Amino acid sequence: MNTIDGCFRENVLKYPDTTALRYYQDQVWEHITYSELNSAISIIAAGLMNLGAVKGSKIAIMSENRPEWIVSYLAVSCTSAVAVPIDALLGETETQHIINHSGAETIICSMRCYDVISHILSELPNLKNVVILDRNITIRHDHKGRGEGQTVVNNGRRTNSHKTFLSYDELRESGMKRIEREEIQFPEKDVTDLASIIYTSGTTGTPKGVMLTHKNFMSNVQSIRGEIVLDNTDNILLLLPLHHVFPFTCCFVLPFSVGASVSFVDILSRDRTRLIMECQPTMMVGVPLLYSKIYRGILRQVEASKVKNFIFRYGGKKIIGRALKKKLGGKLRFMVSGAAPMDPAVIEGFVGLGISFLEGYGLTETSPVASVNPIGKIKIGSVGLPLQNVQVKINDPGSDGIGEIAVKGDLVMQGYYRNPEQTSQVLRDGWFFTGDLGKTDR
Repeated sequence: MNTIDGCFRENVLKYPDTTALRYYQDQVWEHITYSELNSAISIIAAGLMNLGAVKGSKIAIMSENRPEWIVSYLAVSCTSAVAVPIDALLGETETQHIINHSGAETIICSMRCYDVISHILSELPNLKNVVILDRNITIRHDHKGRGEGQTVVNNGRRTNSHKTFLSYDELRESGMKRIEREEIQFPEKDVTDLASIIYTSGTTGTPKGVMLTHKNFMSNVQSIRGEIVLDNTDNILLLLPLHHVFPFTCCFVLPFSVGASVSFVDILSRDRTRLIMECQPTMMVGVPLLYSKIYRGILRQVEASKVKNFIFRYGGKKIIGRALKKKLGGKLRFMVSGAAPMDPAVIEGFVGLGISFLEGYGLTETSPVASVNPIGKIKIGSVGLPLQNVQVKINDPGSDGIGEIAVKGDLVMQGYYRNPEQTSQVLRDGWFFTGDLGKTDR
């Protein structure tokens, strides 16, 4: 088993010219190869080392989805530091708590997120470095900091001289100079080293920092690949925000473990349907709300057309399904849903249209996927079977068979960061007690 970044670099050697990232910018689809992405990561990693990144230091990433998010994460991994992803939509109180609690010394943030950061800078005593992602930056092109981000950086330097402010370009230039001066050596690390601290949403109180190692993520990816066959010809659609562990594992770590491509589409874009069609994904990962909207849209179109209504009602659902697949690029092999319970009627609807639909179950604390409906053996209304090398039990079931779900395996977190009391409440004898209720059948 390799680390997240180590696995990526293995595939750089295997598939240097394969598209790693695909994203839409300035009315054009940009394609970044594995080789190009690897170069960008090495440069940013060198820049972070110039800022003092060492093994175990914490680096926060707070941005909407964009290629630089992935570059930043893998660069952090290369330095053996620990990434702290932060929800780009969080407010000041939650953001302040996460940065201070994690002990992050550097934050890489978009300009939109800096609006929040700027109001709490005086309350972040351990934060030393602020890197601004300019919206005009791309991985391949160097804009020399001419975008609006440079203005933000200059203002920050004038008003907060006790912290170091850099644009993404300046960080990149710093990294390139280090690489030119010396052959860069990244610290050695083990799969048991911490990769991320991911803070829960805090719906049950103060957000808790879930500690996940490289082994946690990579073991989960290996188990998923036992159920879902992917290779370097696949193209995974990234719609959900990367700070959540579900899209992080399934739309980032998983595809890069096989040399596949990741396509960015903004789920809030008015053009998302056209963009999805243009990027031609083979796998789509989403949440129930998204799939419900898609299915309701299909039903509205069917009801609005007498011909479609007739086809739909009298055995022609798969014809409608083929039209939907065409709208989604024509190459879609399956849809995957997680993060919340799915309405069985919606799954039945997609299956009736001839679309493979997989629902699973997991939590941030399980990296995240614990179970999934196997392809060809889908049981609608359930969350499937435990993945390979994952144990699931129902603790203290009642007469109806319902009890607390507990999970065991290499996917289970190391604990909650700086919170041994809550850790001991949920981790016992290698089992993670989820707090969720469930039951198993024959």
